This record gives sequence, C-alpha cells and structure tokens, in this order.
Amino acid sequence: NLSGYIGGIVGKGVGSNIADTGVNFEFNTVGSSADIMIFTGGVSTNAQGGIAGYADNLEIRNGNTIHAKFTGDEKIGGFAGEIRDSRIINSFSDIEVVPLPPTSYVGGAVGNVTNDKSIIIEGVISKLKFHDPSLSAHSKIGGLIGSINNSTAGDVSIKNSKALVDID
Repeated sequence: NLSGYIGGIVGKGVGSNIADTGVNFEFNTVGSSADIMIFTGGVSTNAQGGIAGYADNLEIRNGNTIHAKFTGDEKIGGFAGEIRDSRIINSFSDIEVVPLPPTSYVGGAVGNVTNDKSIIIEGVISKLKFHDPSLSAHSKIGGLIGSINNSTAGDVSIKNSKALVDID
C-alpha cells in the first residue's frame, strides 16, 4: 500500500539540506525517458516529488536538476509534493504528469505549500507537461506551485523564477 510520501531521494525530509546532488536516478526508465518514474498503480499517495514527497525545513539549492514522470492523483511536484518552511534555490525541474482523475495540487516545482513560516523559491525554472486536455476533472494545477494553503502573502517569496506548462 503506497499511502505515504514518495520522493526520488527522500520520502519525508525534515530539517535537511540537499545541494549539488549530481545524482542520476533510474527508476523504471525506458530508453531516453525520464530519470525518475514514479507510478503508484492507481493507489492514492500523500505526496510525490522528484526529491521529496514531503519537505519541512528543507533546502534544495544550487543546480539540482530533476527530470521526472509521475502517475498519481494528489500533491505532485518536480522537487516536492508538499512543502512547509522550505527553500528551493537555483534549481531546474522538468516533469510529466499522467493524472489519475480527479487530480489536484500539481505544480512544476511544488504541488502544495502548507505553511506557517516561510517559503522561498528563487532562481527556479520548471517545465510541467500535464497529459490530460480535459481539465474539468482536475484542480489546483500550476506552473510553479499547484496551491498555497494557510499562508499569508508575506510567507511565500518567488523571485527570478519561471514556468512553462504544456497540457495535451
């Protein structure tokens, strides 16, 4: 039963620092496809991310590059499915999502921000390819962040970042 947190490096990271990993993931890769492929077999998970499923007080910085393909239904992000009090700095994500409807909280960088402290996203570039042109069955899909919950505007800082979204 995959009901927990799923990440390329760590399922649930609390108080961690991930920098300059240079790690090349090969989970179920086929030919020249994604470096990370996470498929839940239709089973709901708490959160999925290229680096961490859930991140609390986590810093992802300096050149981390994630290429990932996810199949899932909730809280999916290039770096983290869900974050709280964390920083993502100078990193790149390129992800594909094959949704299991209804899908929500999907972001190129982060699926869901839940916070009572600070989130910093700086110098981040994210590419999100979402494989379902019928968006009526989905909600909270964003280029960088799918959803921001329990935060005030001052809690979330996004600087010098950009996102490209492709829905097919």
